[in-house]
Amino acid sequence: MTRTCEPSSRRVFRACLWPYLEAPAPDGHLAADHNVAFLRLSQAYEAEATRAEEIGWSVSRASMDHLAMITQPDKVAAMIVDVTAAVLVNG
Repeated sequence: MTRTCEPSSRRVFRACLWPYLEAPAPDGHLAADHNVAFLRLSQAYEAEATRAEEIGWSVSRASMDHLAMITQPDKVAAMIVDVTAAVLVNG
């Protein structure tokens, strides 16, 4: 069965989320003194995770779906806490 968004849901998406999705991504340049981490939630972003490791970022990997922040928010939140703690301790 195919589900469609209710008209009100589409309005909320267009008003609230679409502008965020259209915003340009930051250039990724960080000063050398920043402690940073990359949390790879799905295999689709393995190339980016590998690149992050190559430039010295702390990388944590999980095999989830591309909507894991929505479908598994508790697990993702715990991973964010863990990777943040690791960066602060090892930074």
